[in-house]
Amino acid sequence: MGEVKRYREIVQSIQSRVAAVGPYLAIKEVAQEIFALETQLQKSRKQIFGLWRLLDDIDTLDDMCRENDSAFRSKAYRKQRRRFDITSEKEYEKLYKEFADSSQPEATDE
Repeated sequence: MGEVKRYREIVQSIQSRVAAVGPYLAIKEVAQEIFALETQLQKSRKQIFGLWRLLDDIDTLDDMCRENDSAFRSKAYRKQRRRFDITSEKEYEKLYKEFADSSQPEATDE
């Protein structure tokens, strides 16, 4: 049901823009917003993949260093530092403020 509500909000927004600035400019503005959202979505998907891969690499290290906890800790520490290549600490702090009060992330079926 949320999709229908969101669809109606989008339609109303477009209608308001058309009334305010005309159809040509409204279409141009909406197209620019869509492009910006697609760009941000692609960046977010790459970050999700990078962070998942980082966790998977650390899990693999656990398998490789099963008998040597010191080696695992050393290698895992070096590996986890790569998170700063995926997203900045400043960006993380913004996300932390947004999501810190929520419980564990929701699981997805995808």
